[in-house]
Amino acid sequence: MENSNNCDCLFFAGSDWTGVSLSDFMSCPHNLAHNRQTRMLANLSLVGCYNQSAVPSRAQREQAMLDSAKDNLRNMAFFGLTEHQAESRFLFEHTFRLHFTRDFVQYTETHASKAEVSDNERSELFRLNRLDLELYAFAKELFFARLQHARSTDNRSEQFPRRRNSAGAGPSNDDPSSLVQYEETEEAYEGEVEEEEHEEARHKERVARAERSRRRRNYAT
Repeated sequence: MENSNNCDCLFFAGSDWTGVSLSDFMSCPHNLAHNRQTRMLANLSLVGCYNQSAVPSRAQREQAMLDSAKDNLRNMAFFGLTEHQAESRFLFEHTFRLHFTRDFVQYTETHASKAEVSDNERSELFRLNRLDLELYAFAKELFFARLQHARSTDNRSEQFPRRRNSAGAGPSNDDPSSLVQYEETEEAYEGEVEEEEHEEARHKERVARAERSRRRRNYAT
C-alpha cells in the first residue's frame, strides 16, 4: 500500500514521474499507461468509459475493449509498424496511390531499449499490458496480410505509376467486399507470419529496385 500512497501524492500534486522507480510506476492505481494503445483504439463507451461500475467484471471489461480495438484497427484503411518502415511505406503508397519523396528511416533502437529492466519487472510489464501485447500480435498479423495482398495485386514498377491518380484505392468502410477480401487473406495467411519475415530481406531489395525504376522514369519525363 506504500506504493499506492506515494502515487496518490504524485498524481494529485501534478508532479511528473521523475525519480519514481519502475516498480512504483507499475503499481500506481492511477497509471493510465497500462494497455494504453488498446484504450486509445477502443470504443470506451462500450464499457462506460472510465466508470468501472458500468461493467463490474474486469475480465469482461478488458475483453470488450480488446475486441473493440481490434475491430477499429481492422476498419482503418492503413496503419504501419514502426519496426517495418519500408513495408509501411510500400503499403501506404499502394493504398492511397501516393509517392513519398524521401525514404522512410528504419531505426533499430528506441530510447526504451536503453532501459535496464529485470526479468521480474519484464514479467510484470507483460502481465500489466496483456491487452496491448495481444493487440500488437493481431496488428502484426493483419499488417502482413494486407502487405501480402498488396504485393499480389500491384506491381509498383509497372502498374503503380499508371494508376497513381486512380480513385477508390485501398480498403474502404463503404466497400464491404474489400474488407471481406482482407479477412479472407488474413485467414489464408494465418500461421505464415514467420515465413513472411524471412521474405523481408528479399522484399526490401525488390522495393528498392522498383523505386529506382520509378525515379528513372520520372527523370526521363
